[in-house]
Amino acid sequence: MKGIAYATIVIIALIGVLMVSVWSYNNLSSGTQFAGTISNVGPKDIAITRLETAKRFLSQDLSYSTQSASLEVAANGGSQASRTFWYCNNEPVPPESNEVHFSMSNTSNVYLQTYFKGLKDSQIAQLGVTASPYQCNGIYDYGKDACNQRSSQGCESFKSTATQGGVITVTSPASVTYSGDLAVDNTNNRFWWIYYRLYDDTKNNLPVRVIFSSIRDQCTSPTSMPQKIEVAIQNVCKHYEELFKEDPQYVKCSYEIKCLDTANPVACLNTPCQKSTFADNLCYEKTSASGLKTNVFDSLGGKIVSAQTGSSLGGVLVNFKLTDNKFNIPSSKGLQPLVWSFWDSFDVTRQECRPID
Repeated sequence: MKGIAYATIVIIALIGVLMVSVWSYNNLSSGTQFAGTISNVGPKDIAITRLETAKRFLSQDLSYSTQSASLEVAANGGSQASRTFWYCNNEPVPPESNEVHFSMSNTSNVYLQTYFKGLKDSQIAQLGVTASPYQCNGIYDYGKDACNQRSSQGCESFKSTATQGGVITVTSPASVTYSGDLAVDNTNNRFWWIYYRLYDDTKNNLPVRVIFSSIRDQCTSPTSMPQKIEVAIQNVCKHYEELFKEDPQYVKCSYEIKCLDTANPVACLNTPCQKSTFADNLCYEKTSASGLKTNVFDSLGGKIVSAQTGSSLGGVLVNFKLTDNKFNIPSSKGLQPLVWSFWDSFDVTRQECRPID
């Protein structure tokens, strides 16, 4: 009996060893197969990875192009002209929103085209990637209601897109193509906050009121009229800083008087500063017929003012600059603060003296 029992135990043990061996074999086989699947990355997978890398690279170029455009357009006063008037002989003439968007769209696309021309010497070209340029850049801000607020919190970024073209192709180690648009969020940029608040302030004619009020306050002052006018311009600069008042104060105002004449005021007021209505369409709107082929300078008009009446105390031509030091904006020239530079021409007219108590 003992021999039979011992033999039974041996058989059971052998069966157990066999089962463990089979289980181990199956698990090892599965493990080997799984590892092989992970490491089996084909040519198409590599090509898709390179395509995604190229898209990220070009999206970064789109962002740099848009940020650079914001610096340039702000420096021009909101247009593509070398100088943009916001006041023309006391009349508010700020650029309308569609002109500013048009200028931003065109300027950013010029920068983006430059980046595309440099692709042939870039790292992504060495990966077998080619890309045709986009023909249109879209600019999308948060709108006047969101941006024309005392706080810039809701208007410190805006979006831009690249459309109409832009076929990205990878030829090695497999052929993969992307035909579609790019979109980026341009953060830490208060371009539109400053524009919308400055536009509303100008349309309400507040700077002119500041000048007239300042002249009245200095009515009995013994200082000369040119000095009184310069004090008035200083007060306009203080007004602009108050318009963008924060704690701490990031927006600083500076000015340069280009012409000040009290003997012949018209000498400073005969600069063509009136513009015809801006009618060009944006390339990213369906109604656009001209797109980037339109020259914005063709829409500029102007008139020479006639001699002023005897009520004129002096004419003054001023270049104001509002520097926003909250953010440094990346550009092809490195990090720079946003600077809005615009021109005003004022006819300082005679004001009644304030009554003396």
